[in-house]
This record gives sequence, C-alpha cells and structure tokens, in this order.
Amino acid sequence: MTRAAPGWLGFRLARALRSEDGLARWSIPPKGALADLTGRSVALVGNARALAEGAAGAEIDAHDLVIRINRAPMPASRSHGRRTDWLALAVRMGAADLARLDPSLTLWMSHKRKRLPWAAVTRRFYLHRKDDIDSLWQRLGAQPRGKAALLGELRRDTTVVSVLQGTRLPDPPGFGAKPEYMLSTTTLLALRGKALSVSVYSMYESADDLAWIKLATARWIEDLQRLNVR
Repeated sequence: MTRAAPGWLGFRLARALRSEDGLARWSIPPKGALADLTGRSVALVGNARALAEGAAGAEIDAHDLVIRINRAPMPASRSHGRRTDWLALAVRMGAADLARLDPSLTLWMSHKRKRLPWAAVTRRFYLHRKDDIDSLWQRLGAQPRGKAALLGELRRDTTVVSVLQGTRLPDPPGFGAKPEYMLSTTTLLALRGKALSVSVYSMYESADDLAWIKLATARWIEDLQRLNVR
C-alpha cells in the first residue's frame, strides 16, 4: 500500500536534517500501533540460528500477529513460519526485500535516522520517536550503578502485575569505556490459585531491545495463561 505523503525530496531533506517532526509526517501515531495489539496473540520472531533446528513454524503462524526483526530470514516454513505482519527495523532495507516480506506495518526502532529507507516510509509506517529513546537513556544513566530502577508498569489487572526495570551496570574497566545498561521485567501471575514470578532480561543497546523485552514478556504471560486454563 502506497501512502499519499510528501515526496521523496522532502523525506531526504527531513532525514538529512534529523527532523523528527518532518519524518513523523509519514508515521502513524503510537495509539494506532497499540490498537492493533489489543486482545491479540503475538509471535515475536528473532533471527537466532537455533530457530532453524526446530519446528515452530506452525505455532508462529497460528498467532494473530507475527512480528519479525530486521531482515527476517525464513529459510523454511517448518521452522520459521510464513507470515510477517509487522517488521521491526533498525537496518537499511530495499524495496524488493520489503515487498518480499510485505508487512502491514513497518516499525523503525533505531535512533539512527540516516539508515531509515524511503521504501519503509512509503508503506504503513511507525517511527519510534527519538525523544522517547533519549528519555530512556537519560533515566538509565541517572541511576546508581548496579541498582535496578522502576521504569514503568507494563500491565496490571486482577491476575497479572508486570513491571519494567532498568539497571546501569558497574562501569567496565578501561578509560572512556562505554556505559552498559540492562533491562528486565518482573511479572507476578496468579495461576490455578498459586503465585508465579517470571523475569526476562536483556542488555540495552537500542530501542530494539526495549521492544523485544516488552513483547517477549507479553508472550510469556499469554502462553502461561493459555497453558494453565482450568
């Protein structure tokens, strides 16, 4: 689907100037993306080589929404499935590759705007705003080293409480070493009259990691609830 949006030259100028408002003209609003997730099961498919050794393809395709990451290799439908409903991108991708995957929504998750391809914004497109990315970096950097800080609540209802935390790790040795950060989620679920605690961890290097840990946590919750229905 081609969007009637400002032309290629306007996009190139907005990208060259790192204009968030200019690039956001092509983006659907956050509420538009979140509305598509409401009440739906989600399969978040990474690019680990180990996936090719399994037979999860049918299980992946059975979900309401299949989200893949970057170039999304699919060597066999038996292991990887066939569908790509959403594509979370942080790398350049040409029009031919996007047409092959044919996602209904392309999400640009990287803070590096110069990599954003024109082929992505001419489809249904979501831009993860840089001020949101920078805000998280600032919040993580302000925390005492080695101490987890609450970043937000992911879910709260009668059977589930799930929170997102961030930790600035102790500085690695060496002058000028880059700070390292870790994200984690902690979820408490009530299942069959018992309380279960589930934790998910990821190093934080880009917005891709934030999106992954949120979606991975949501899938754990969904699968545990489905497997423990009375």
